[in-house]
Amino acid sequence: MRSRIVDATAHTRRWVSSPARVGCAVAAVFTLCASPATAQVVDRVSLSESTTTWSTVAYATTAENGFVDGSLDTKRIIDRTFKTYLLENRYLKVTLVPEFGGRILSIIYKPTGHEQLYRTQVGTPYGIKDGNFYYDWLMVYGGIFPTFPDAEHGKTWLKPWDFAVVRQTTDEVTVAMSLKDDFAYPAAPAKFRRGSTGIEATYLVTLKADRAALDARVVLKNPRNEAIDYEYWTCATLAPGSDPGNPKTTVAPRSSPRSRPTPRPAGRPTSRQPTRARAKASTVSKSCASSGTGRPWVSPMRRPTWQAAISGA
Repeated sequence: MRSRIVDATAHTRRWVSSPARVGCAVAAVFTLCASPATAQVVDRVSLSESTTTWSTVAYATTAENGFVDGSLDTKRIIDRTFKTYLLENRYLKVTLVPEFGGRILSIIYKPTGHEQLYRTQVGTPYGIKDGNFYYDWLMVYGGIFPTFPDAEHGKTWLKPWDFAVVRQTTDEVTVAMSLKDDFAYPAAPAKFRRGSTGIEATYLVTLKADRAALDARVVLKNPRNEAIDYEYWTCATLAPGSDPGNPKTTVAPRSSPRSRPTPRPAGRPTSRQPTRARAKASTVSKSCASSGTGRPWVSPMRRPTWQAAISGA
């Protein structure tokens, strides 16, 4: 089954001097339309644990995540179960999967019951031994997730990220998913860097009461006393207004005046032309908006303010 995916990706390439903290490196606000709350209703934010199951075709990897030759069996489907963390208020139900890429897997807009993020129904490895990806293969799960320190989805998209509660009250819950780049795949294609960068990434996610918006902020820290060449991407696969049981985009949403959809052949993902900006501050804010019904949404590069060239969808 083919689905049309809206893939909104913010990309930054820069050199970080150390000791340095790229504070508020990426701040994103994923906002949905909502009716004003009535005075009689008191909203609360909750945090709970659960699990989710994802189906993939059968395959095998080495201990270093390299693909095992001959292991792909597209006729056999297997299920993988991940531990999840649920952030919830009266408007949103947000599912996080730290152990597979530190990702926001799902955002359900509760007033309509619609899913806002795309998910692949059955994962299938591709690009095997083509030299395009760090582990020389890739498999798309979906959601919103940070990728670094290399191009083409980097090397953290399948890694387990640590999880911690930063703040938890009835009015606000903030959690952190974190990972340190202290590992390397020796068989990575030649175009990728050798060794590791040592960069420490923290992905902070906040949900507040009486707010149909999710705040996400990525902090990258360079612990070394030298500059590091790296690339950082926030990959967001969007499917506003979807059925939670089958999240996909059937019609490409209208874009903001800043960017127009790029025509793609039938069955291929639909994305926007990249926008670029150079500014003075050290943070970047990105906003996405949807009514939860597939209606117009705005470019996620509304207020770029990073000290570098920025590409976004």
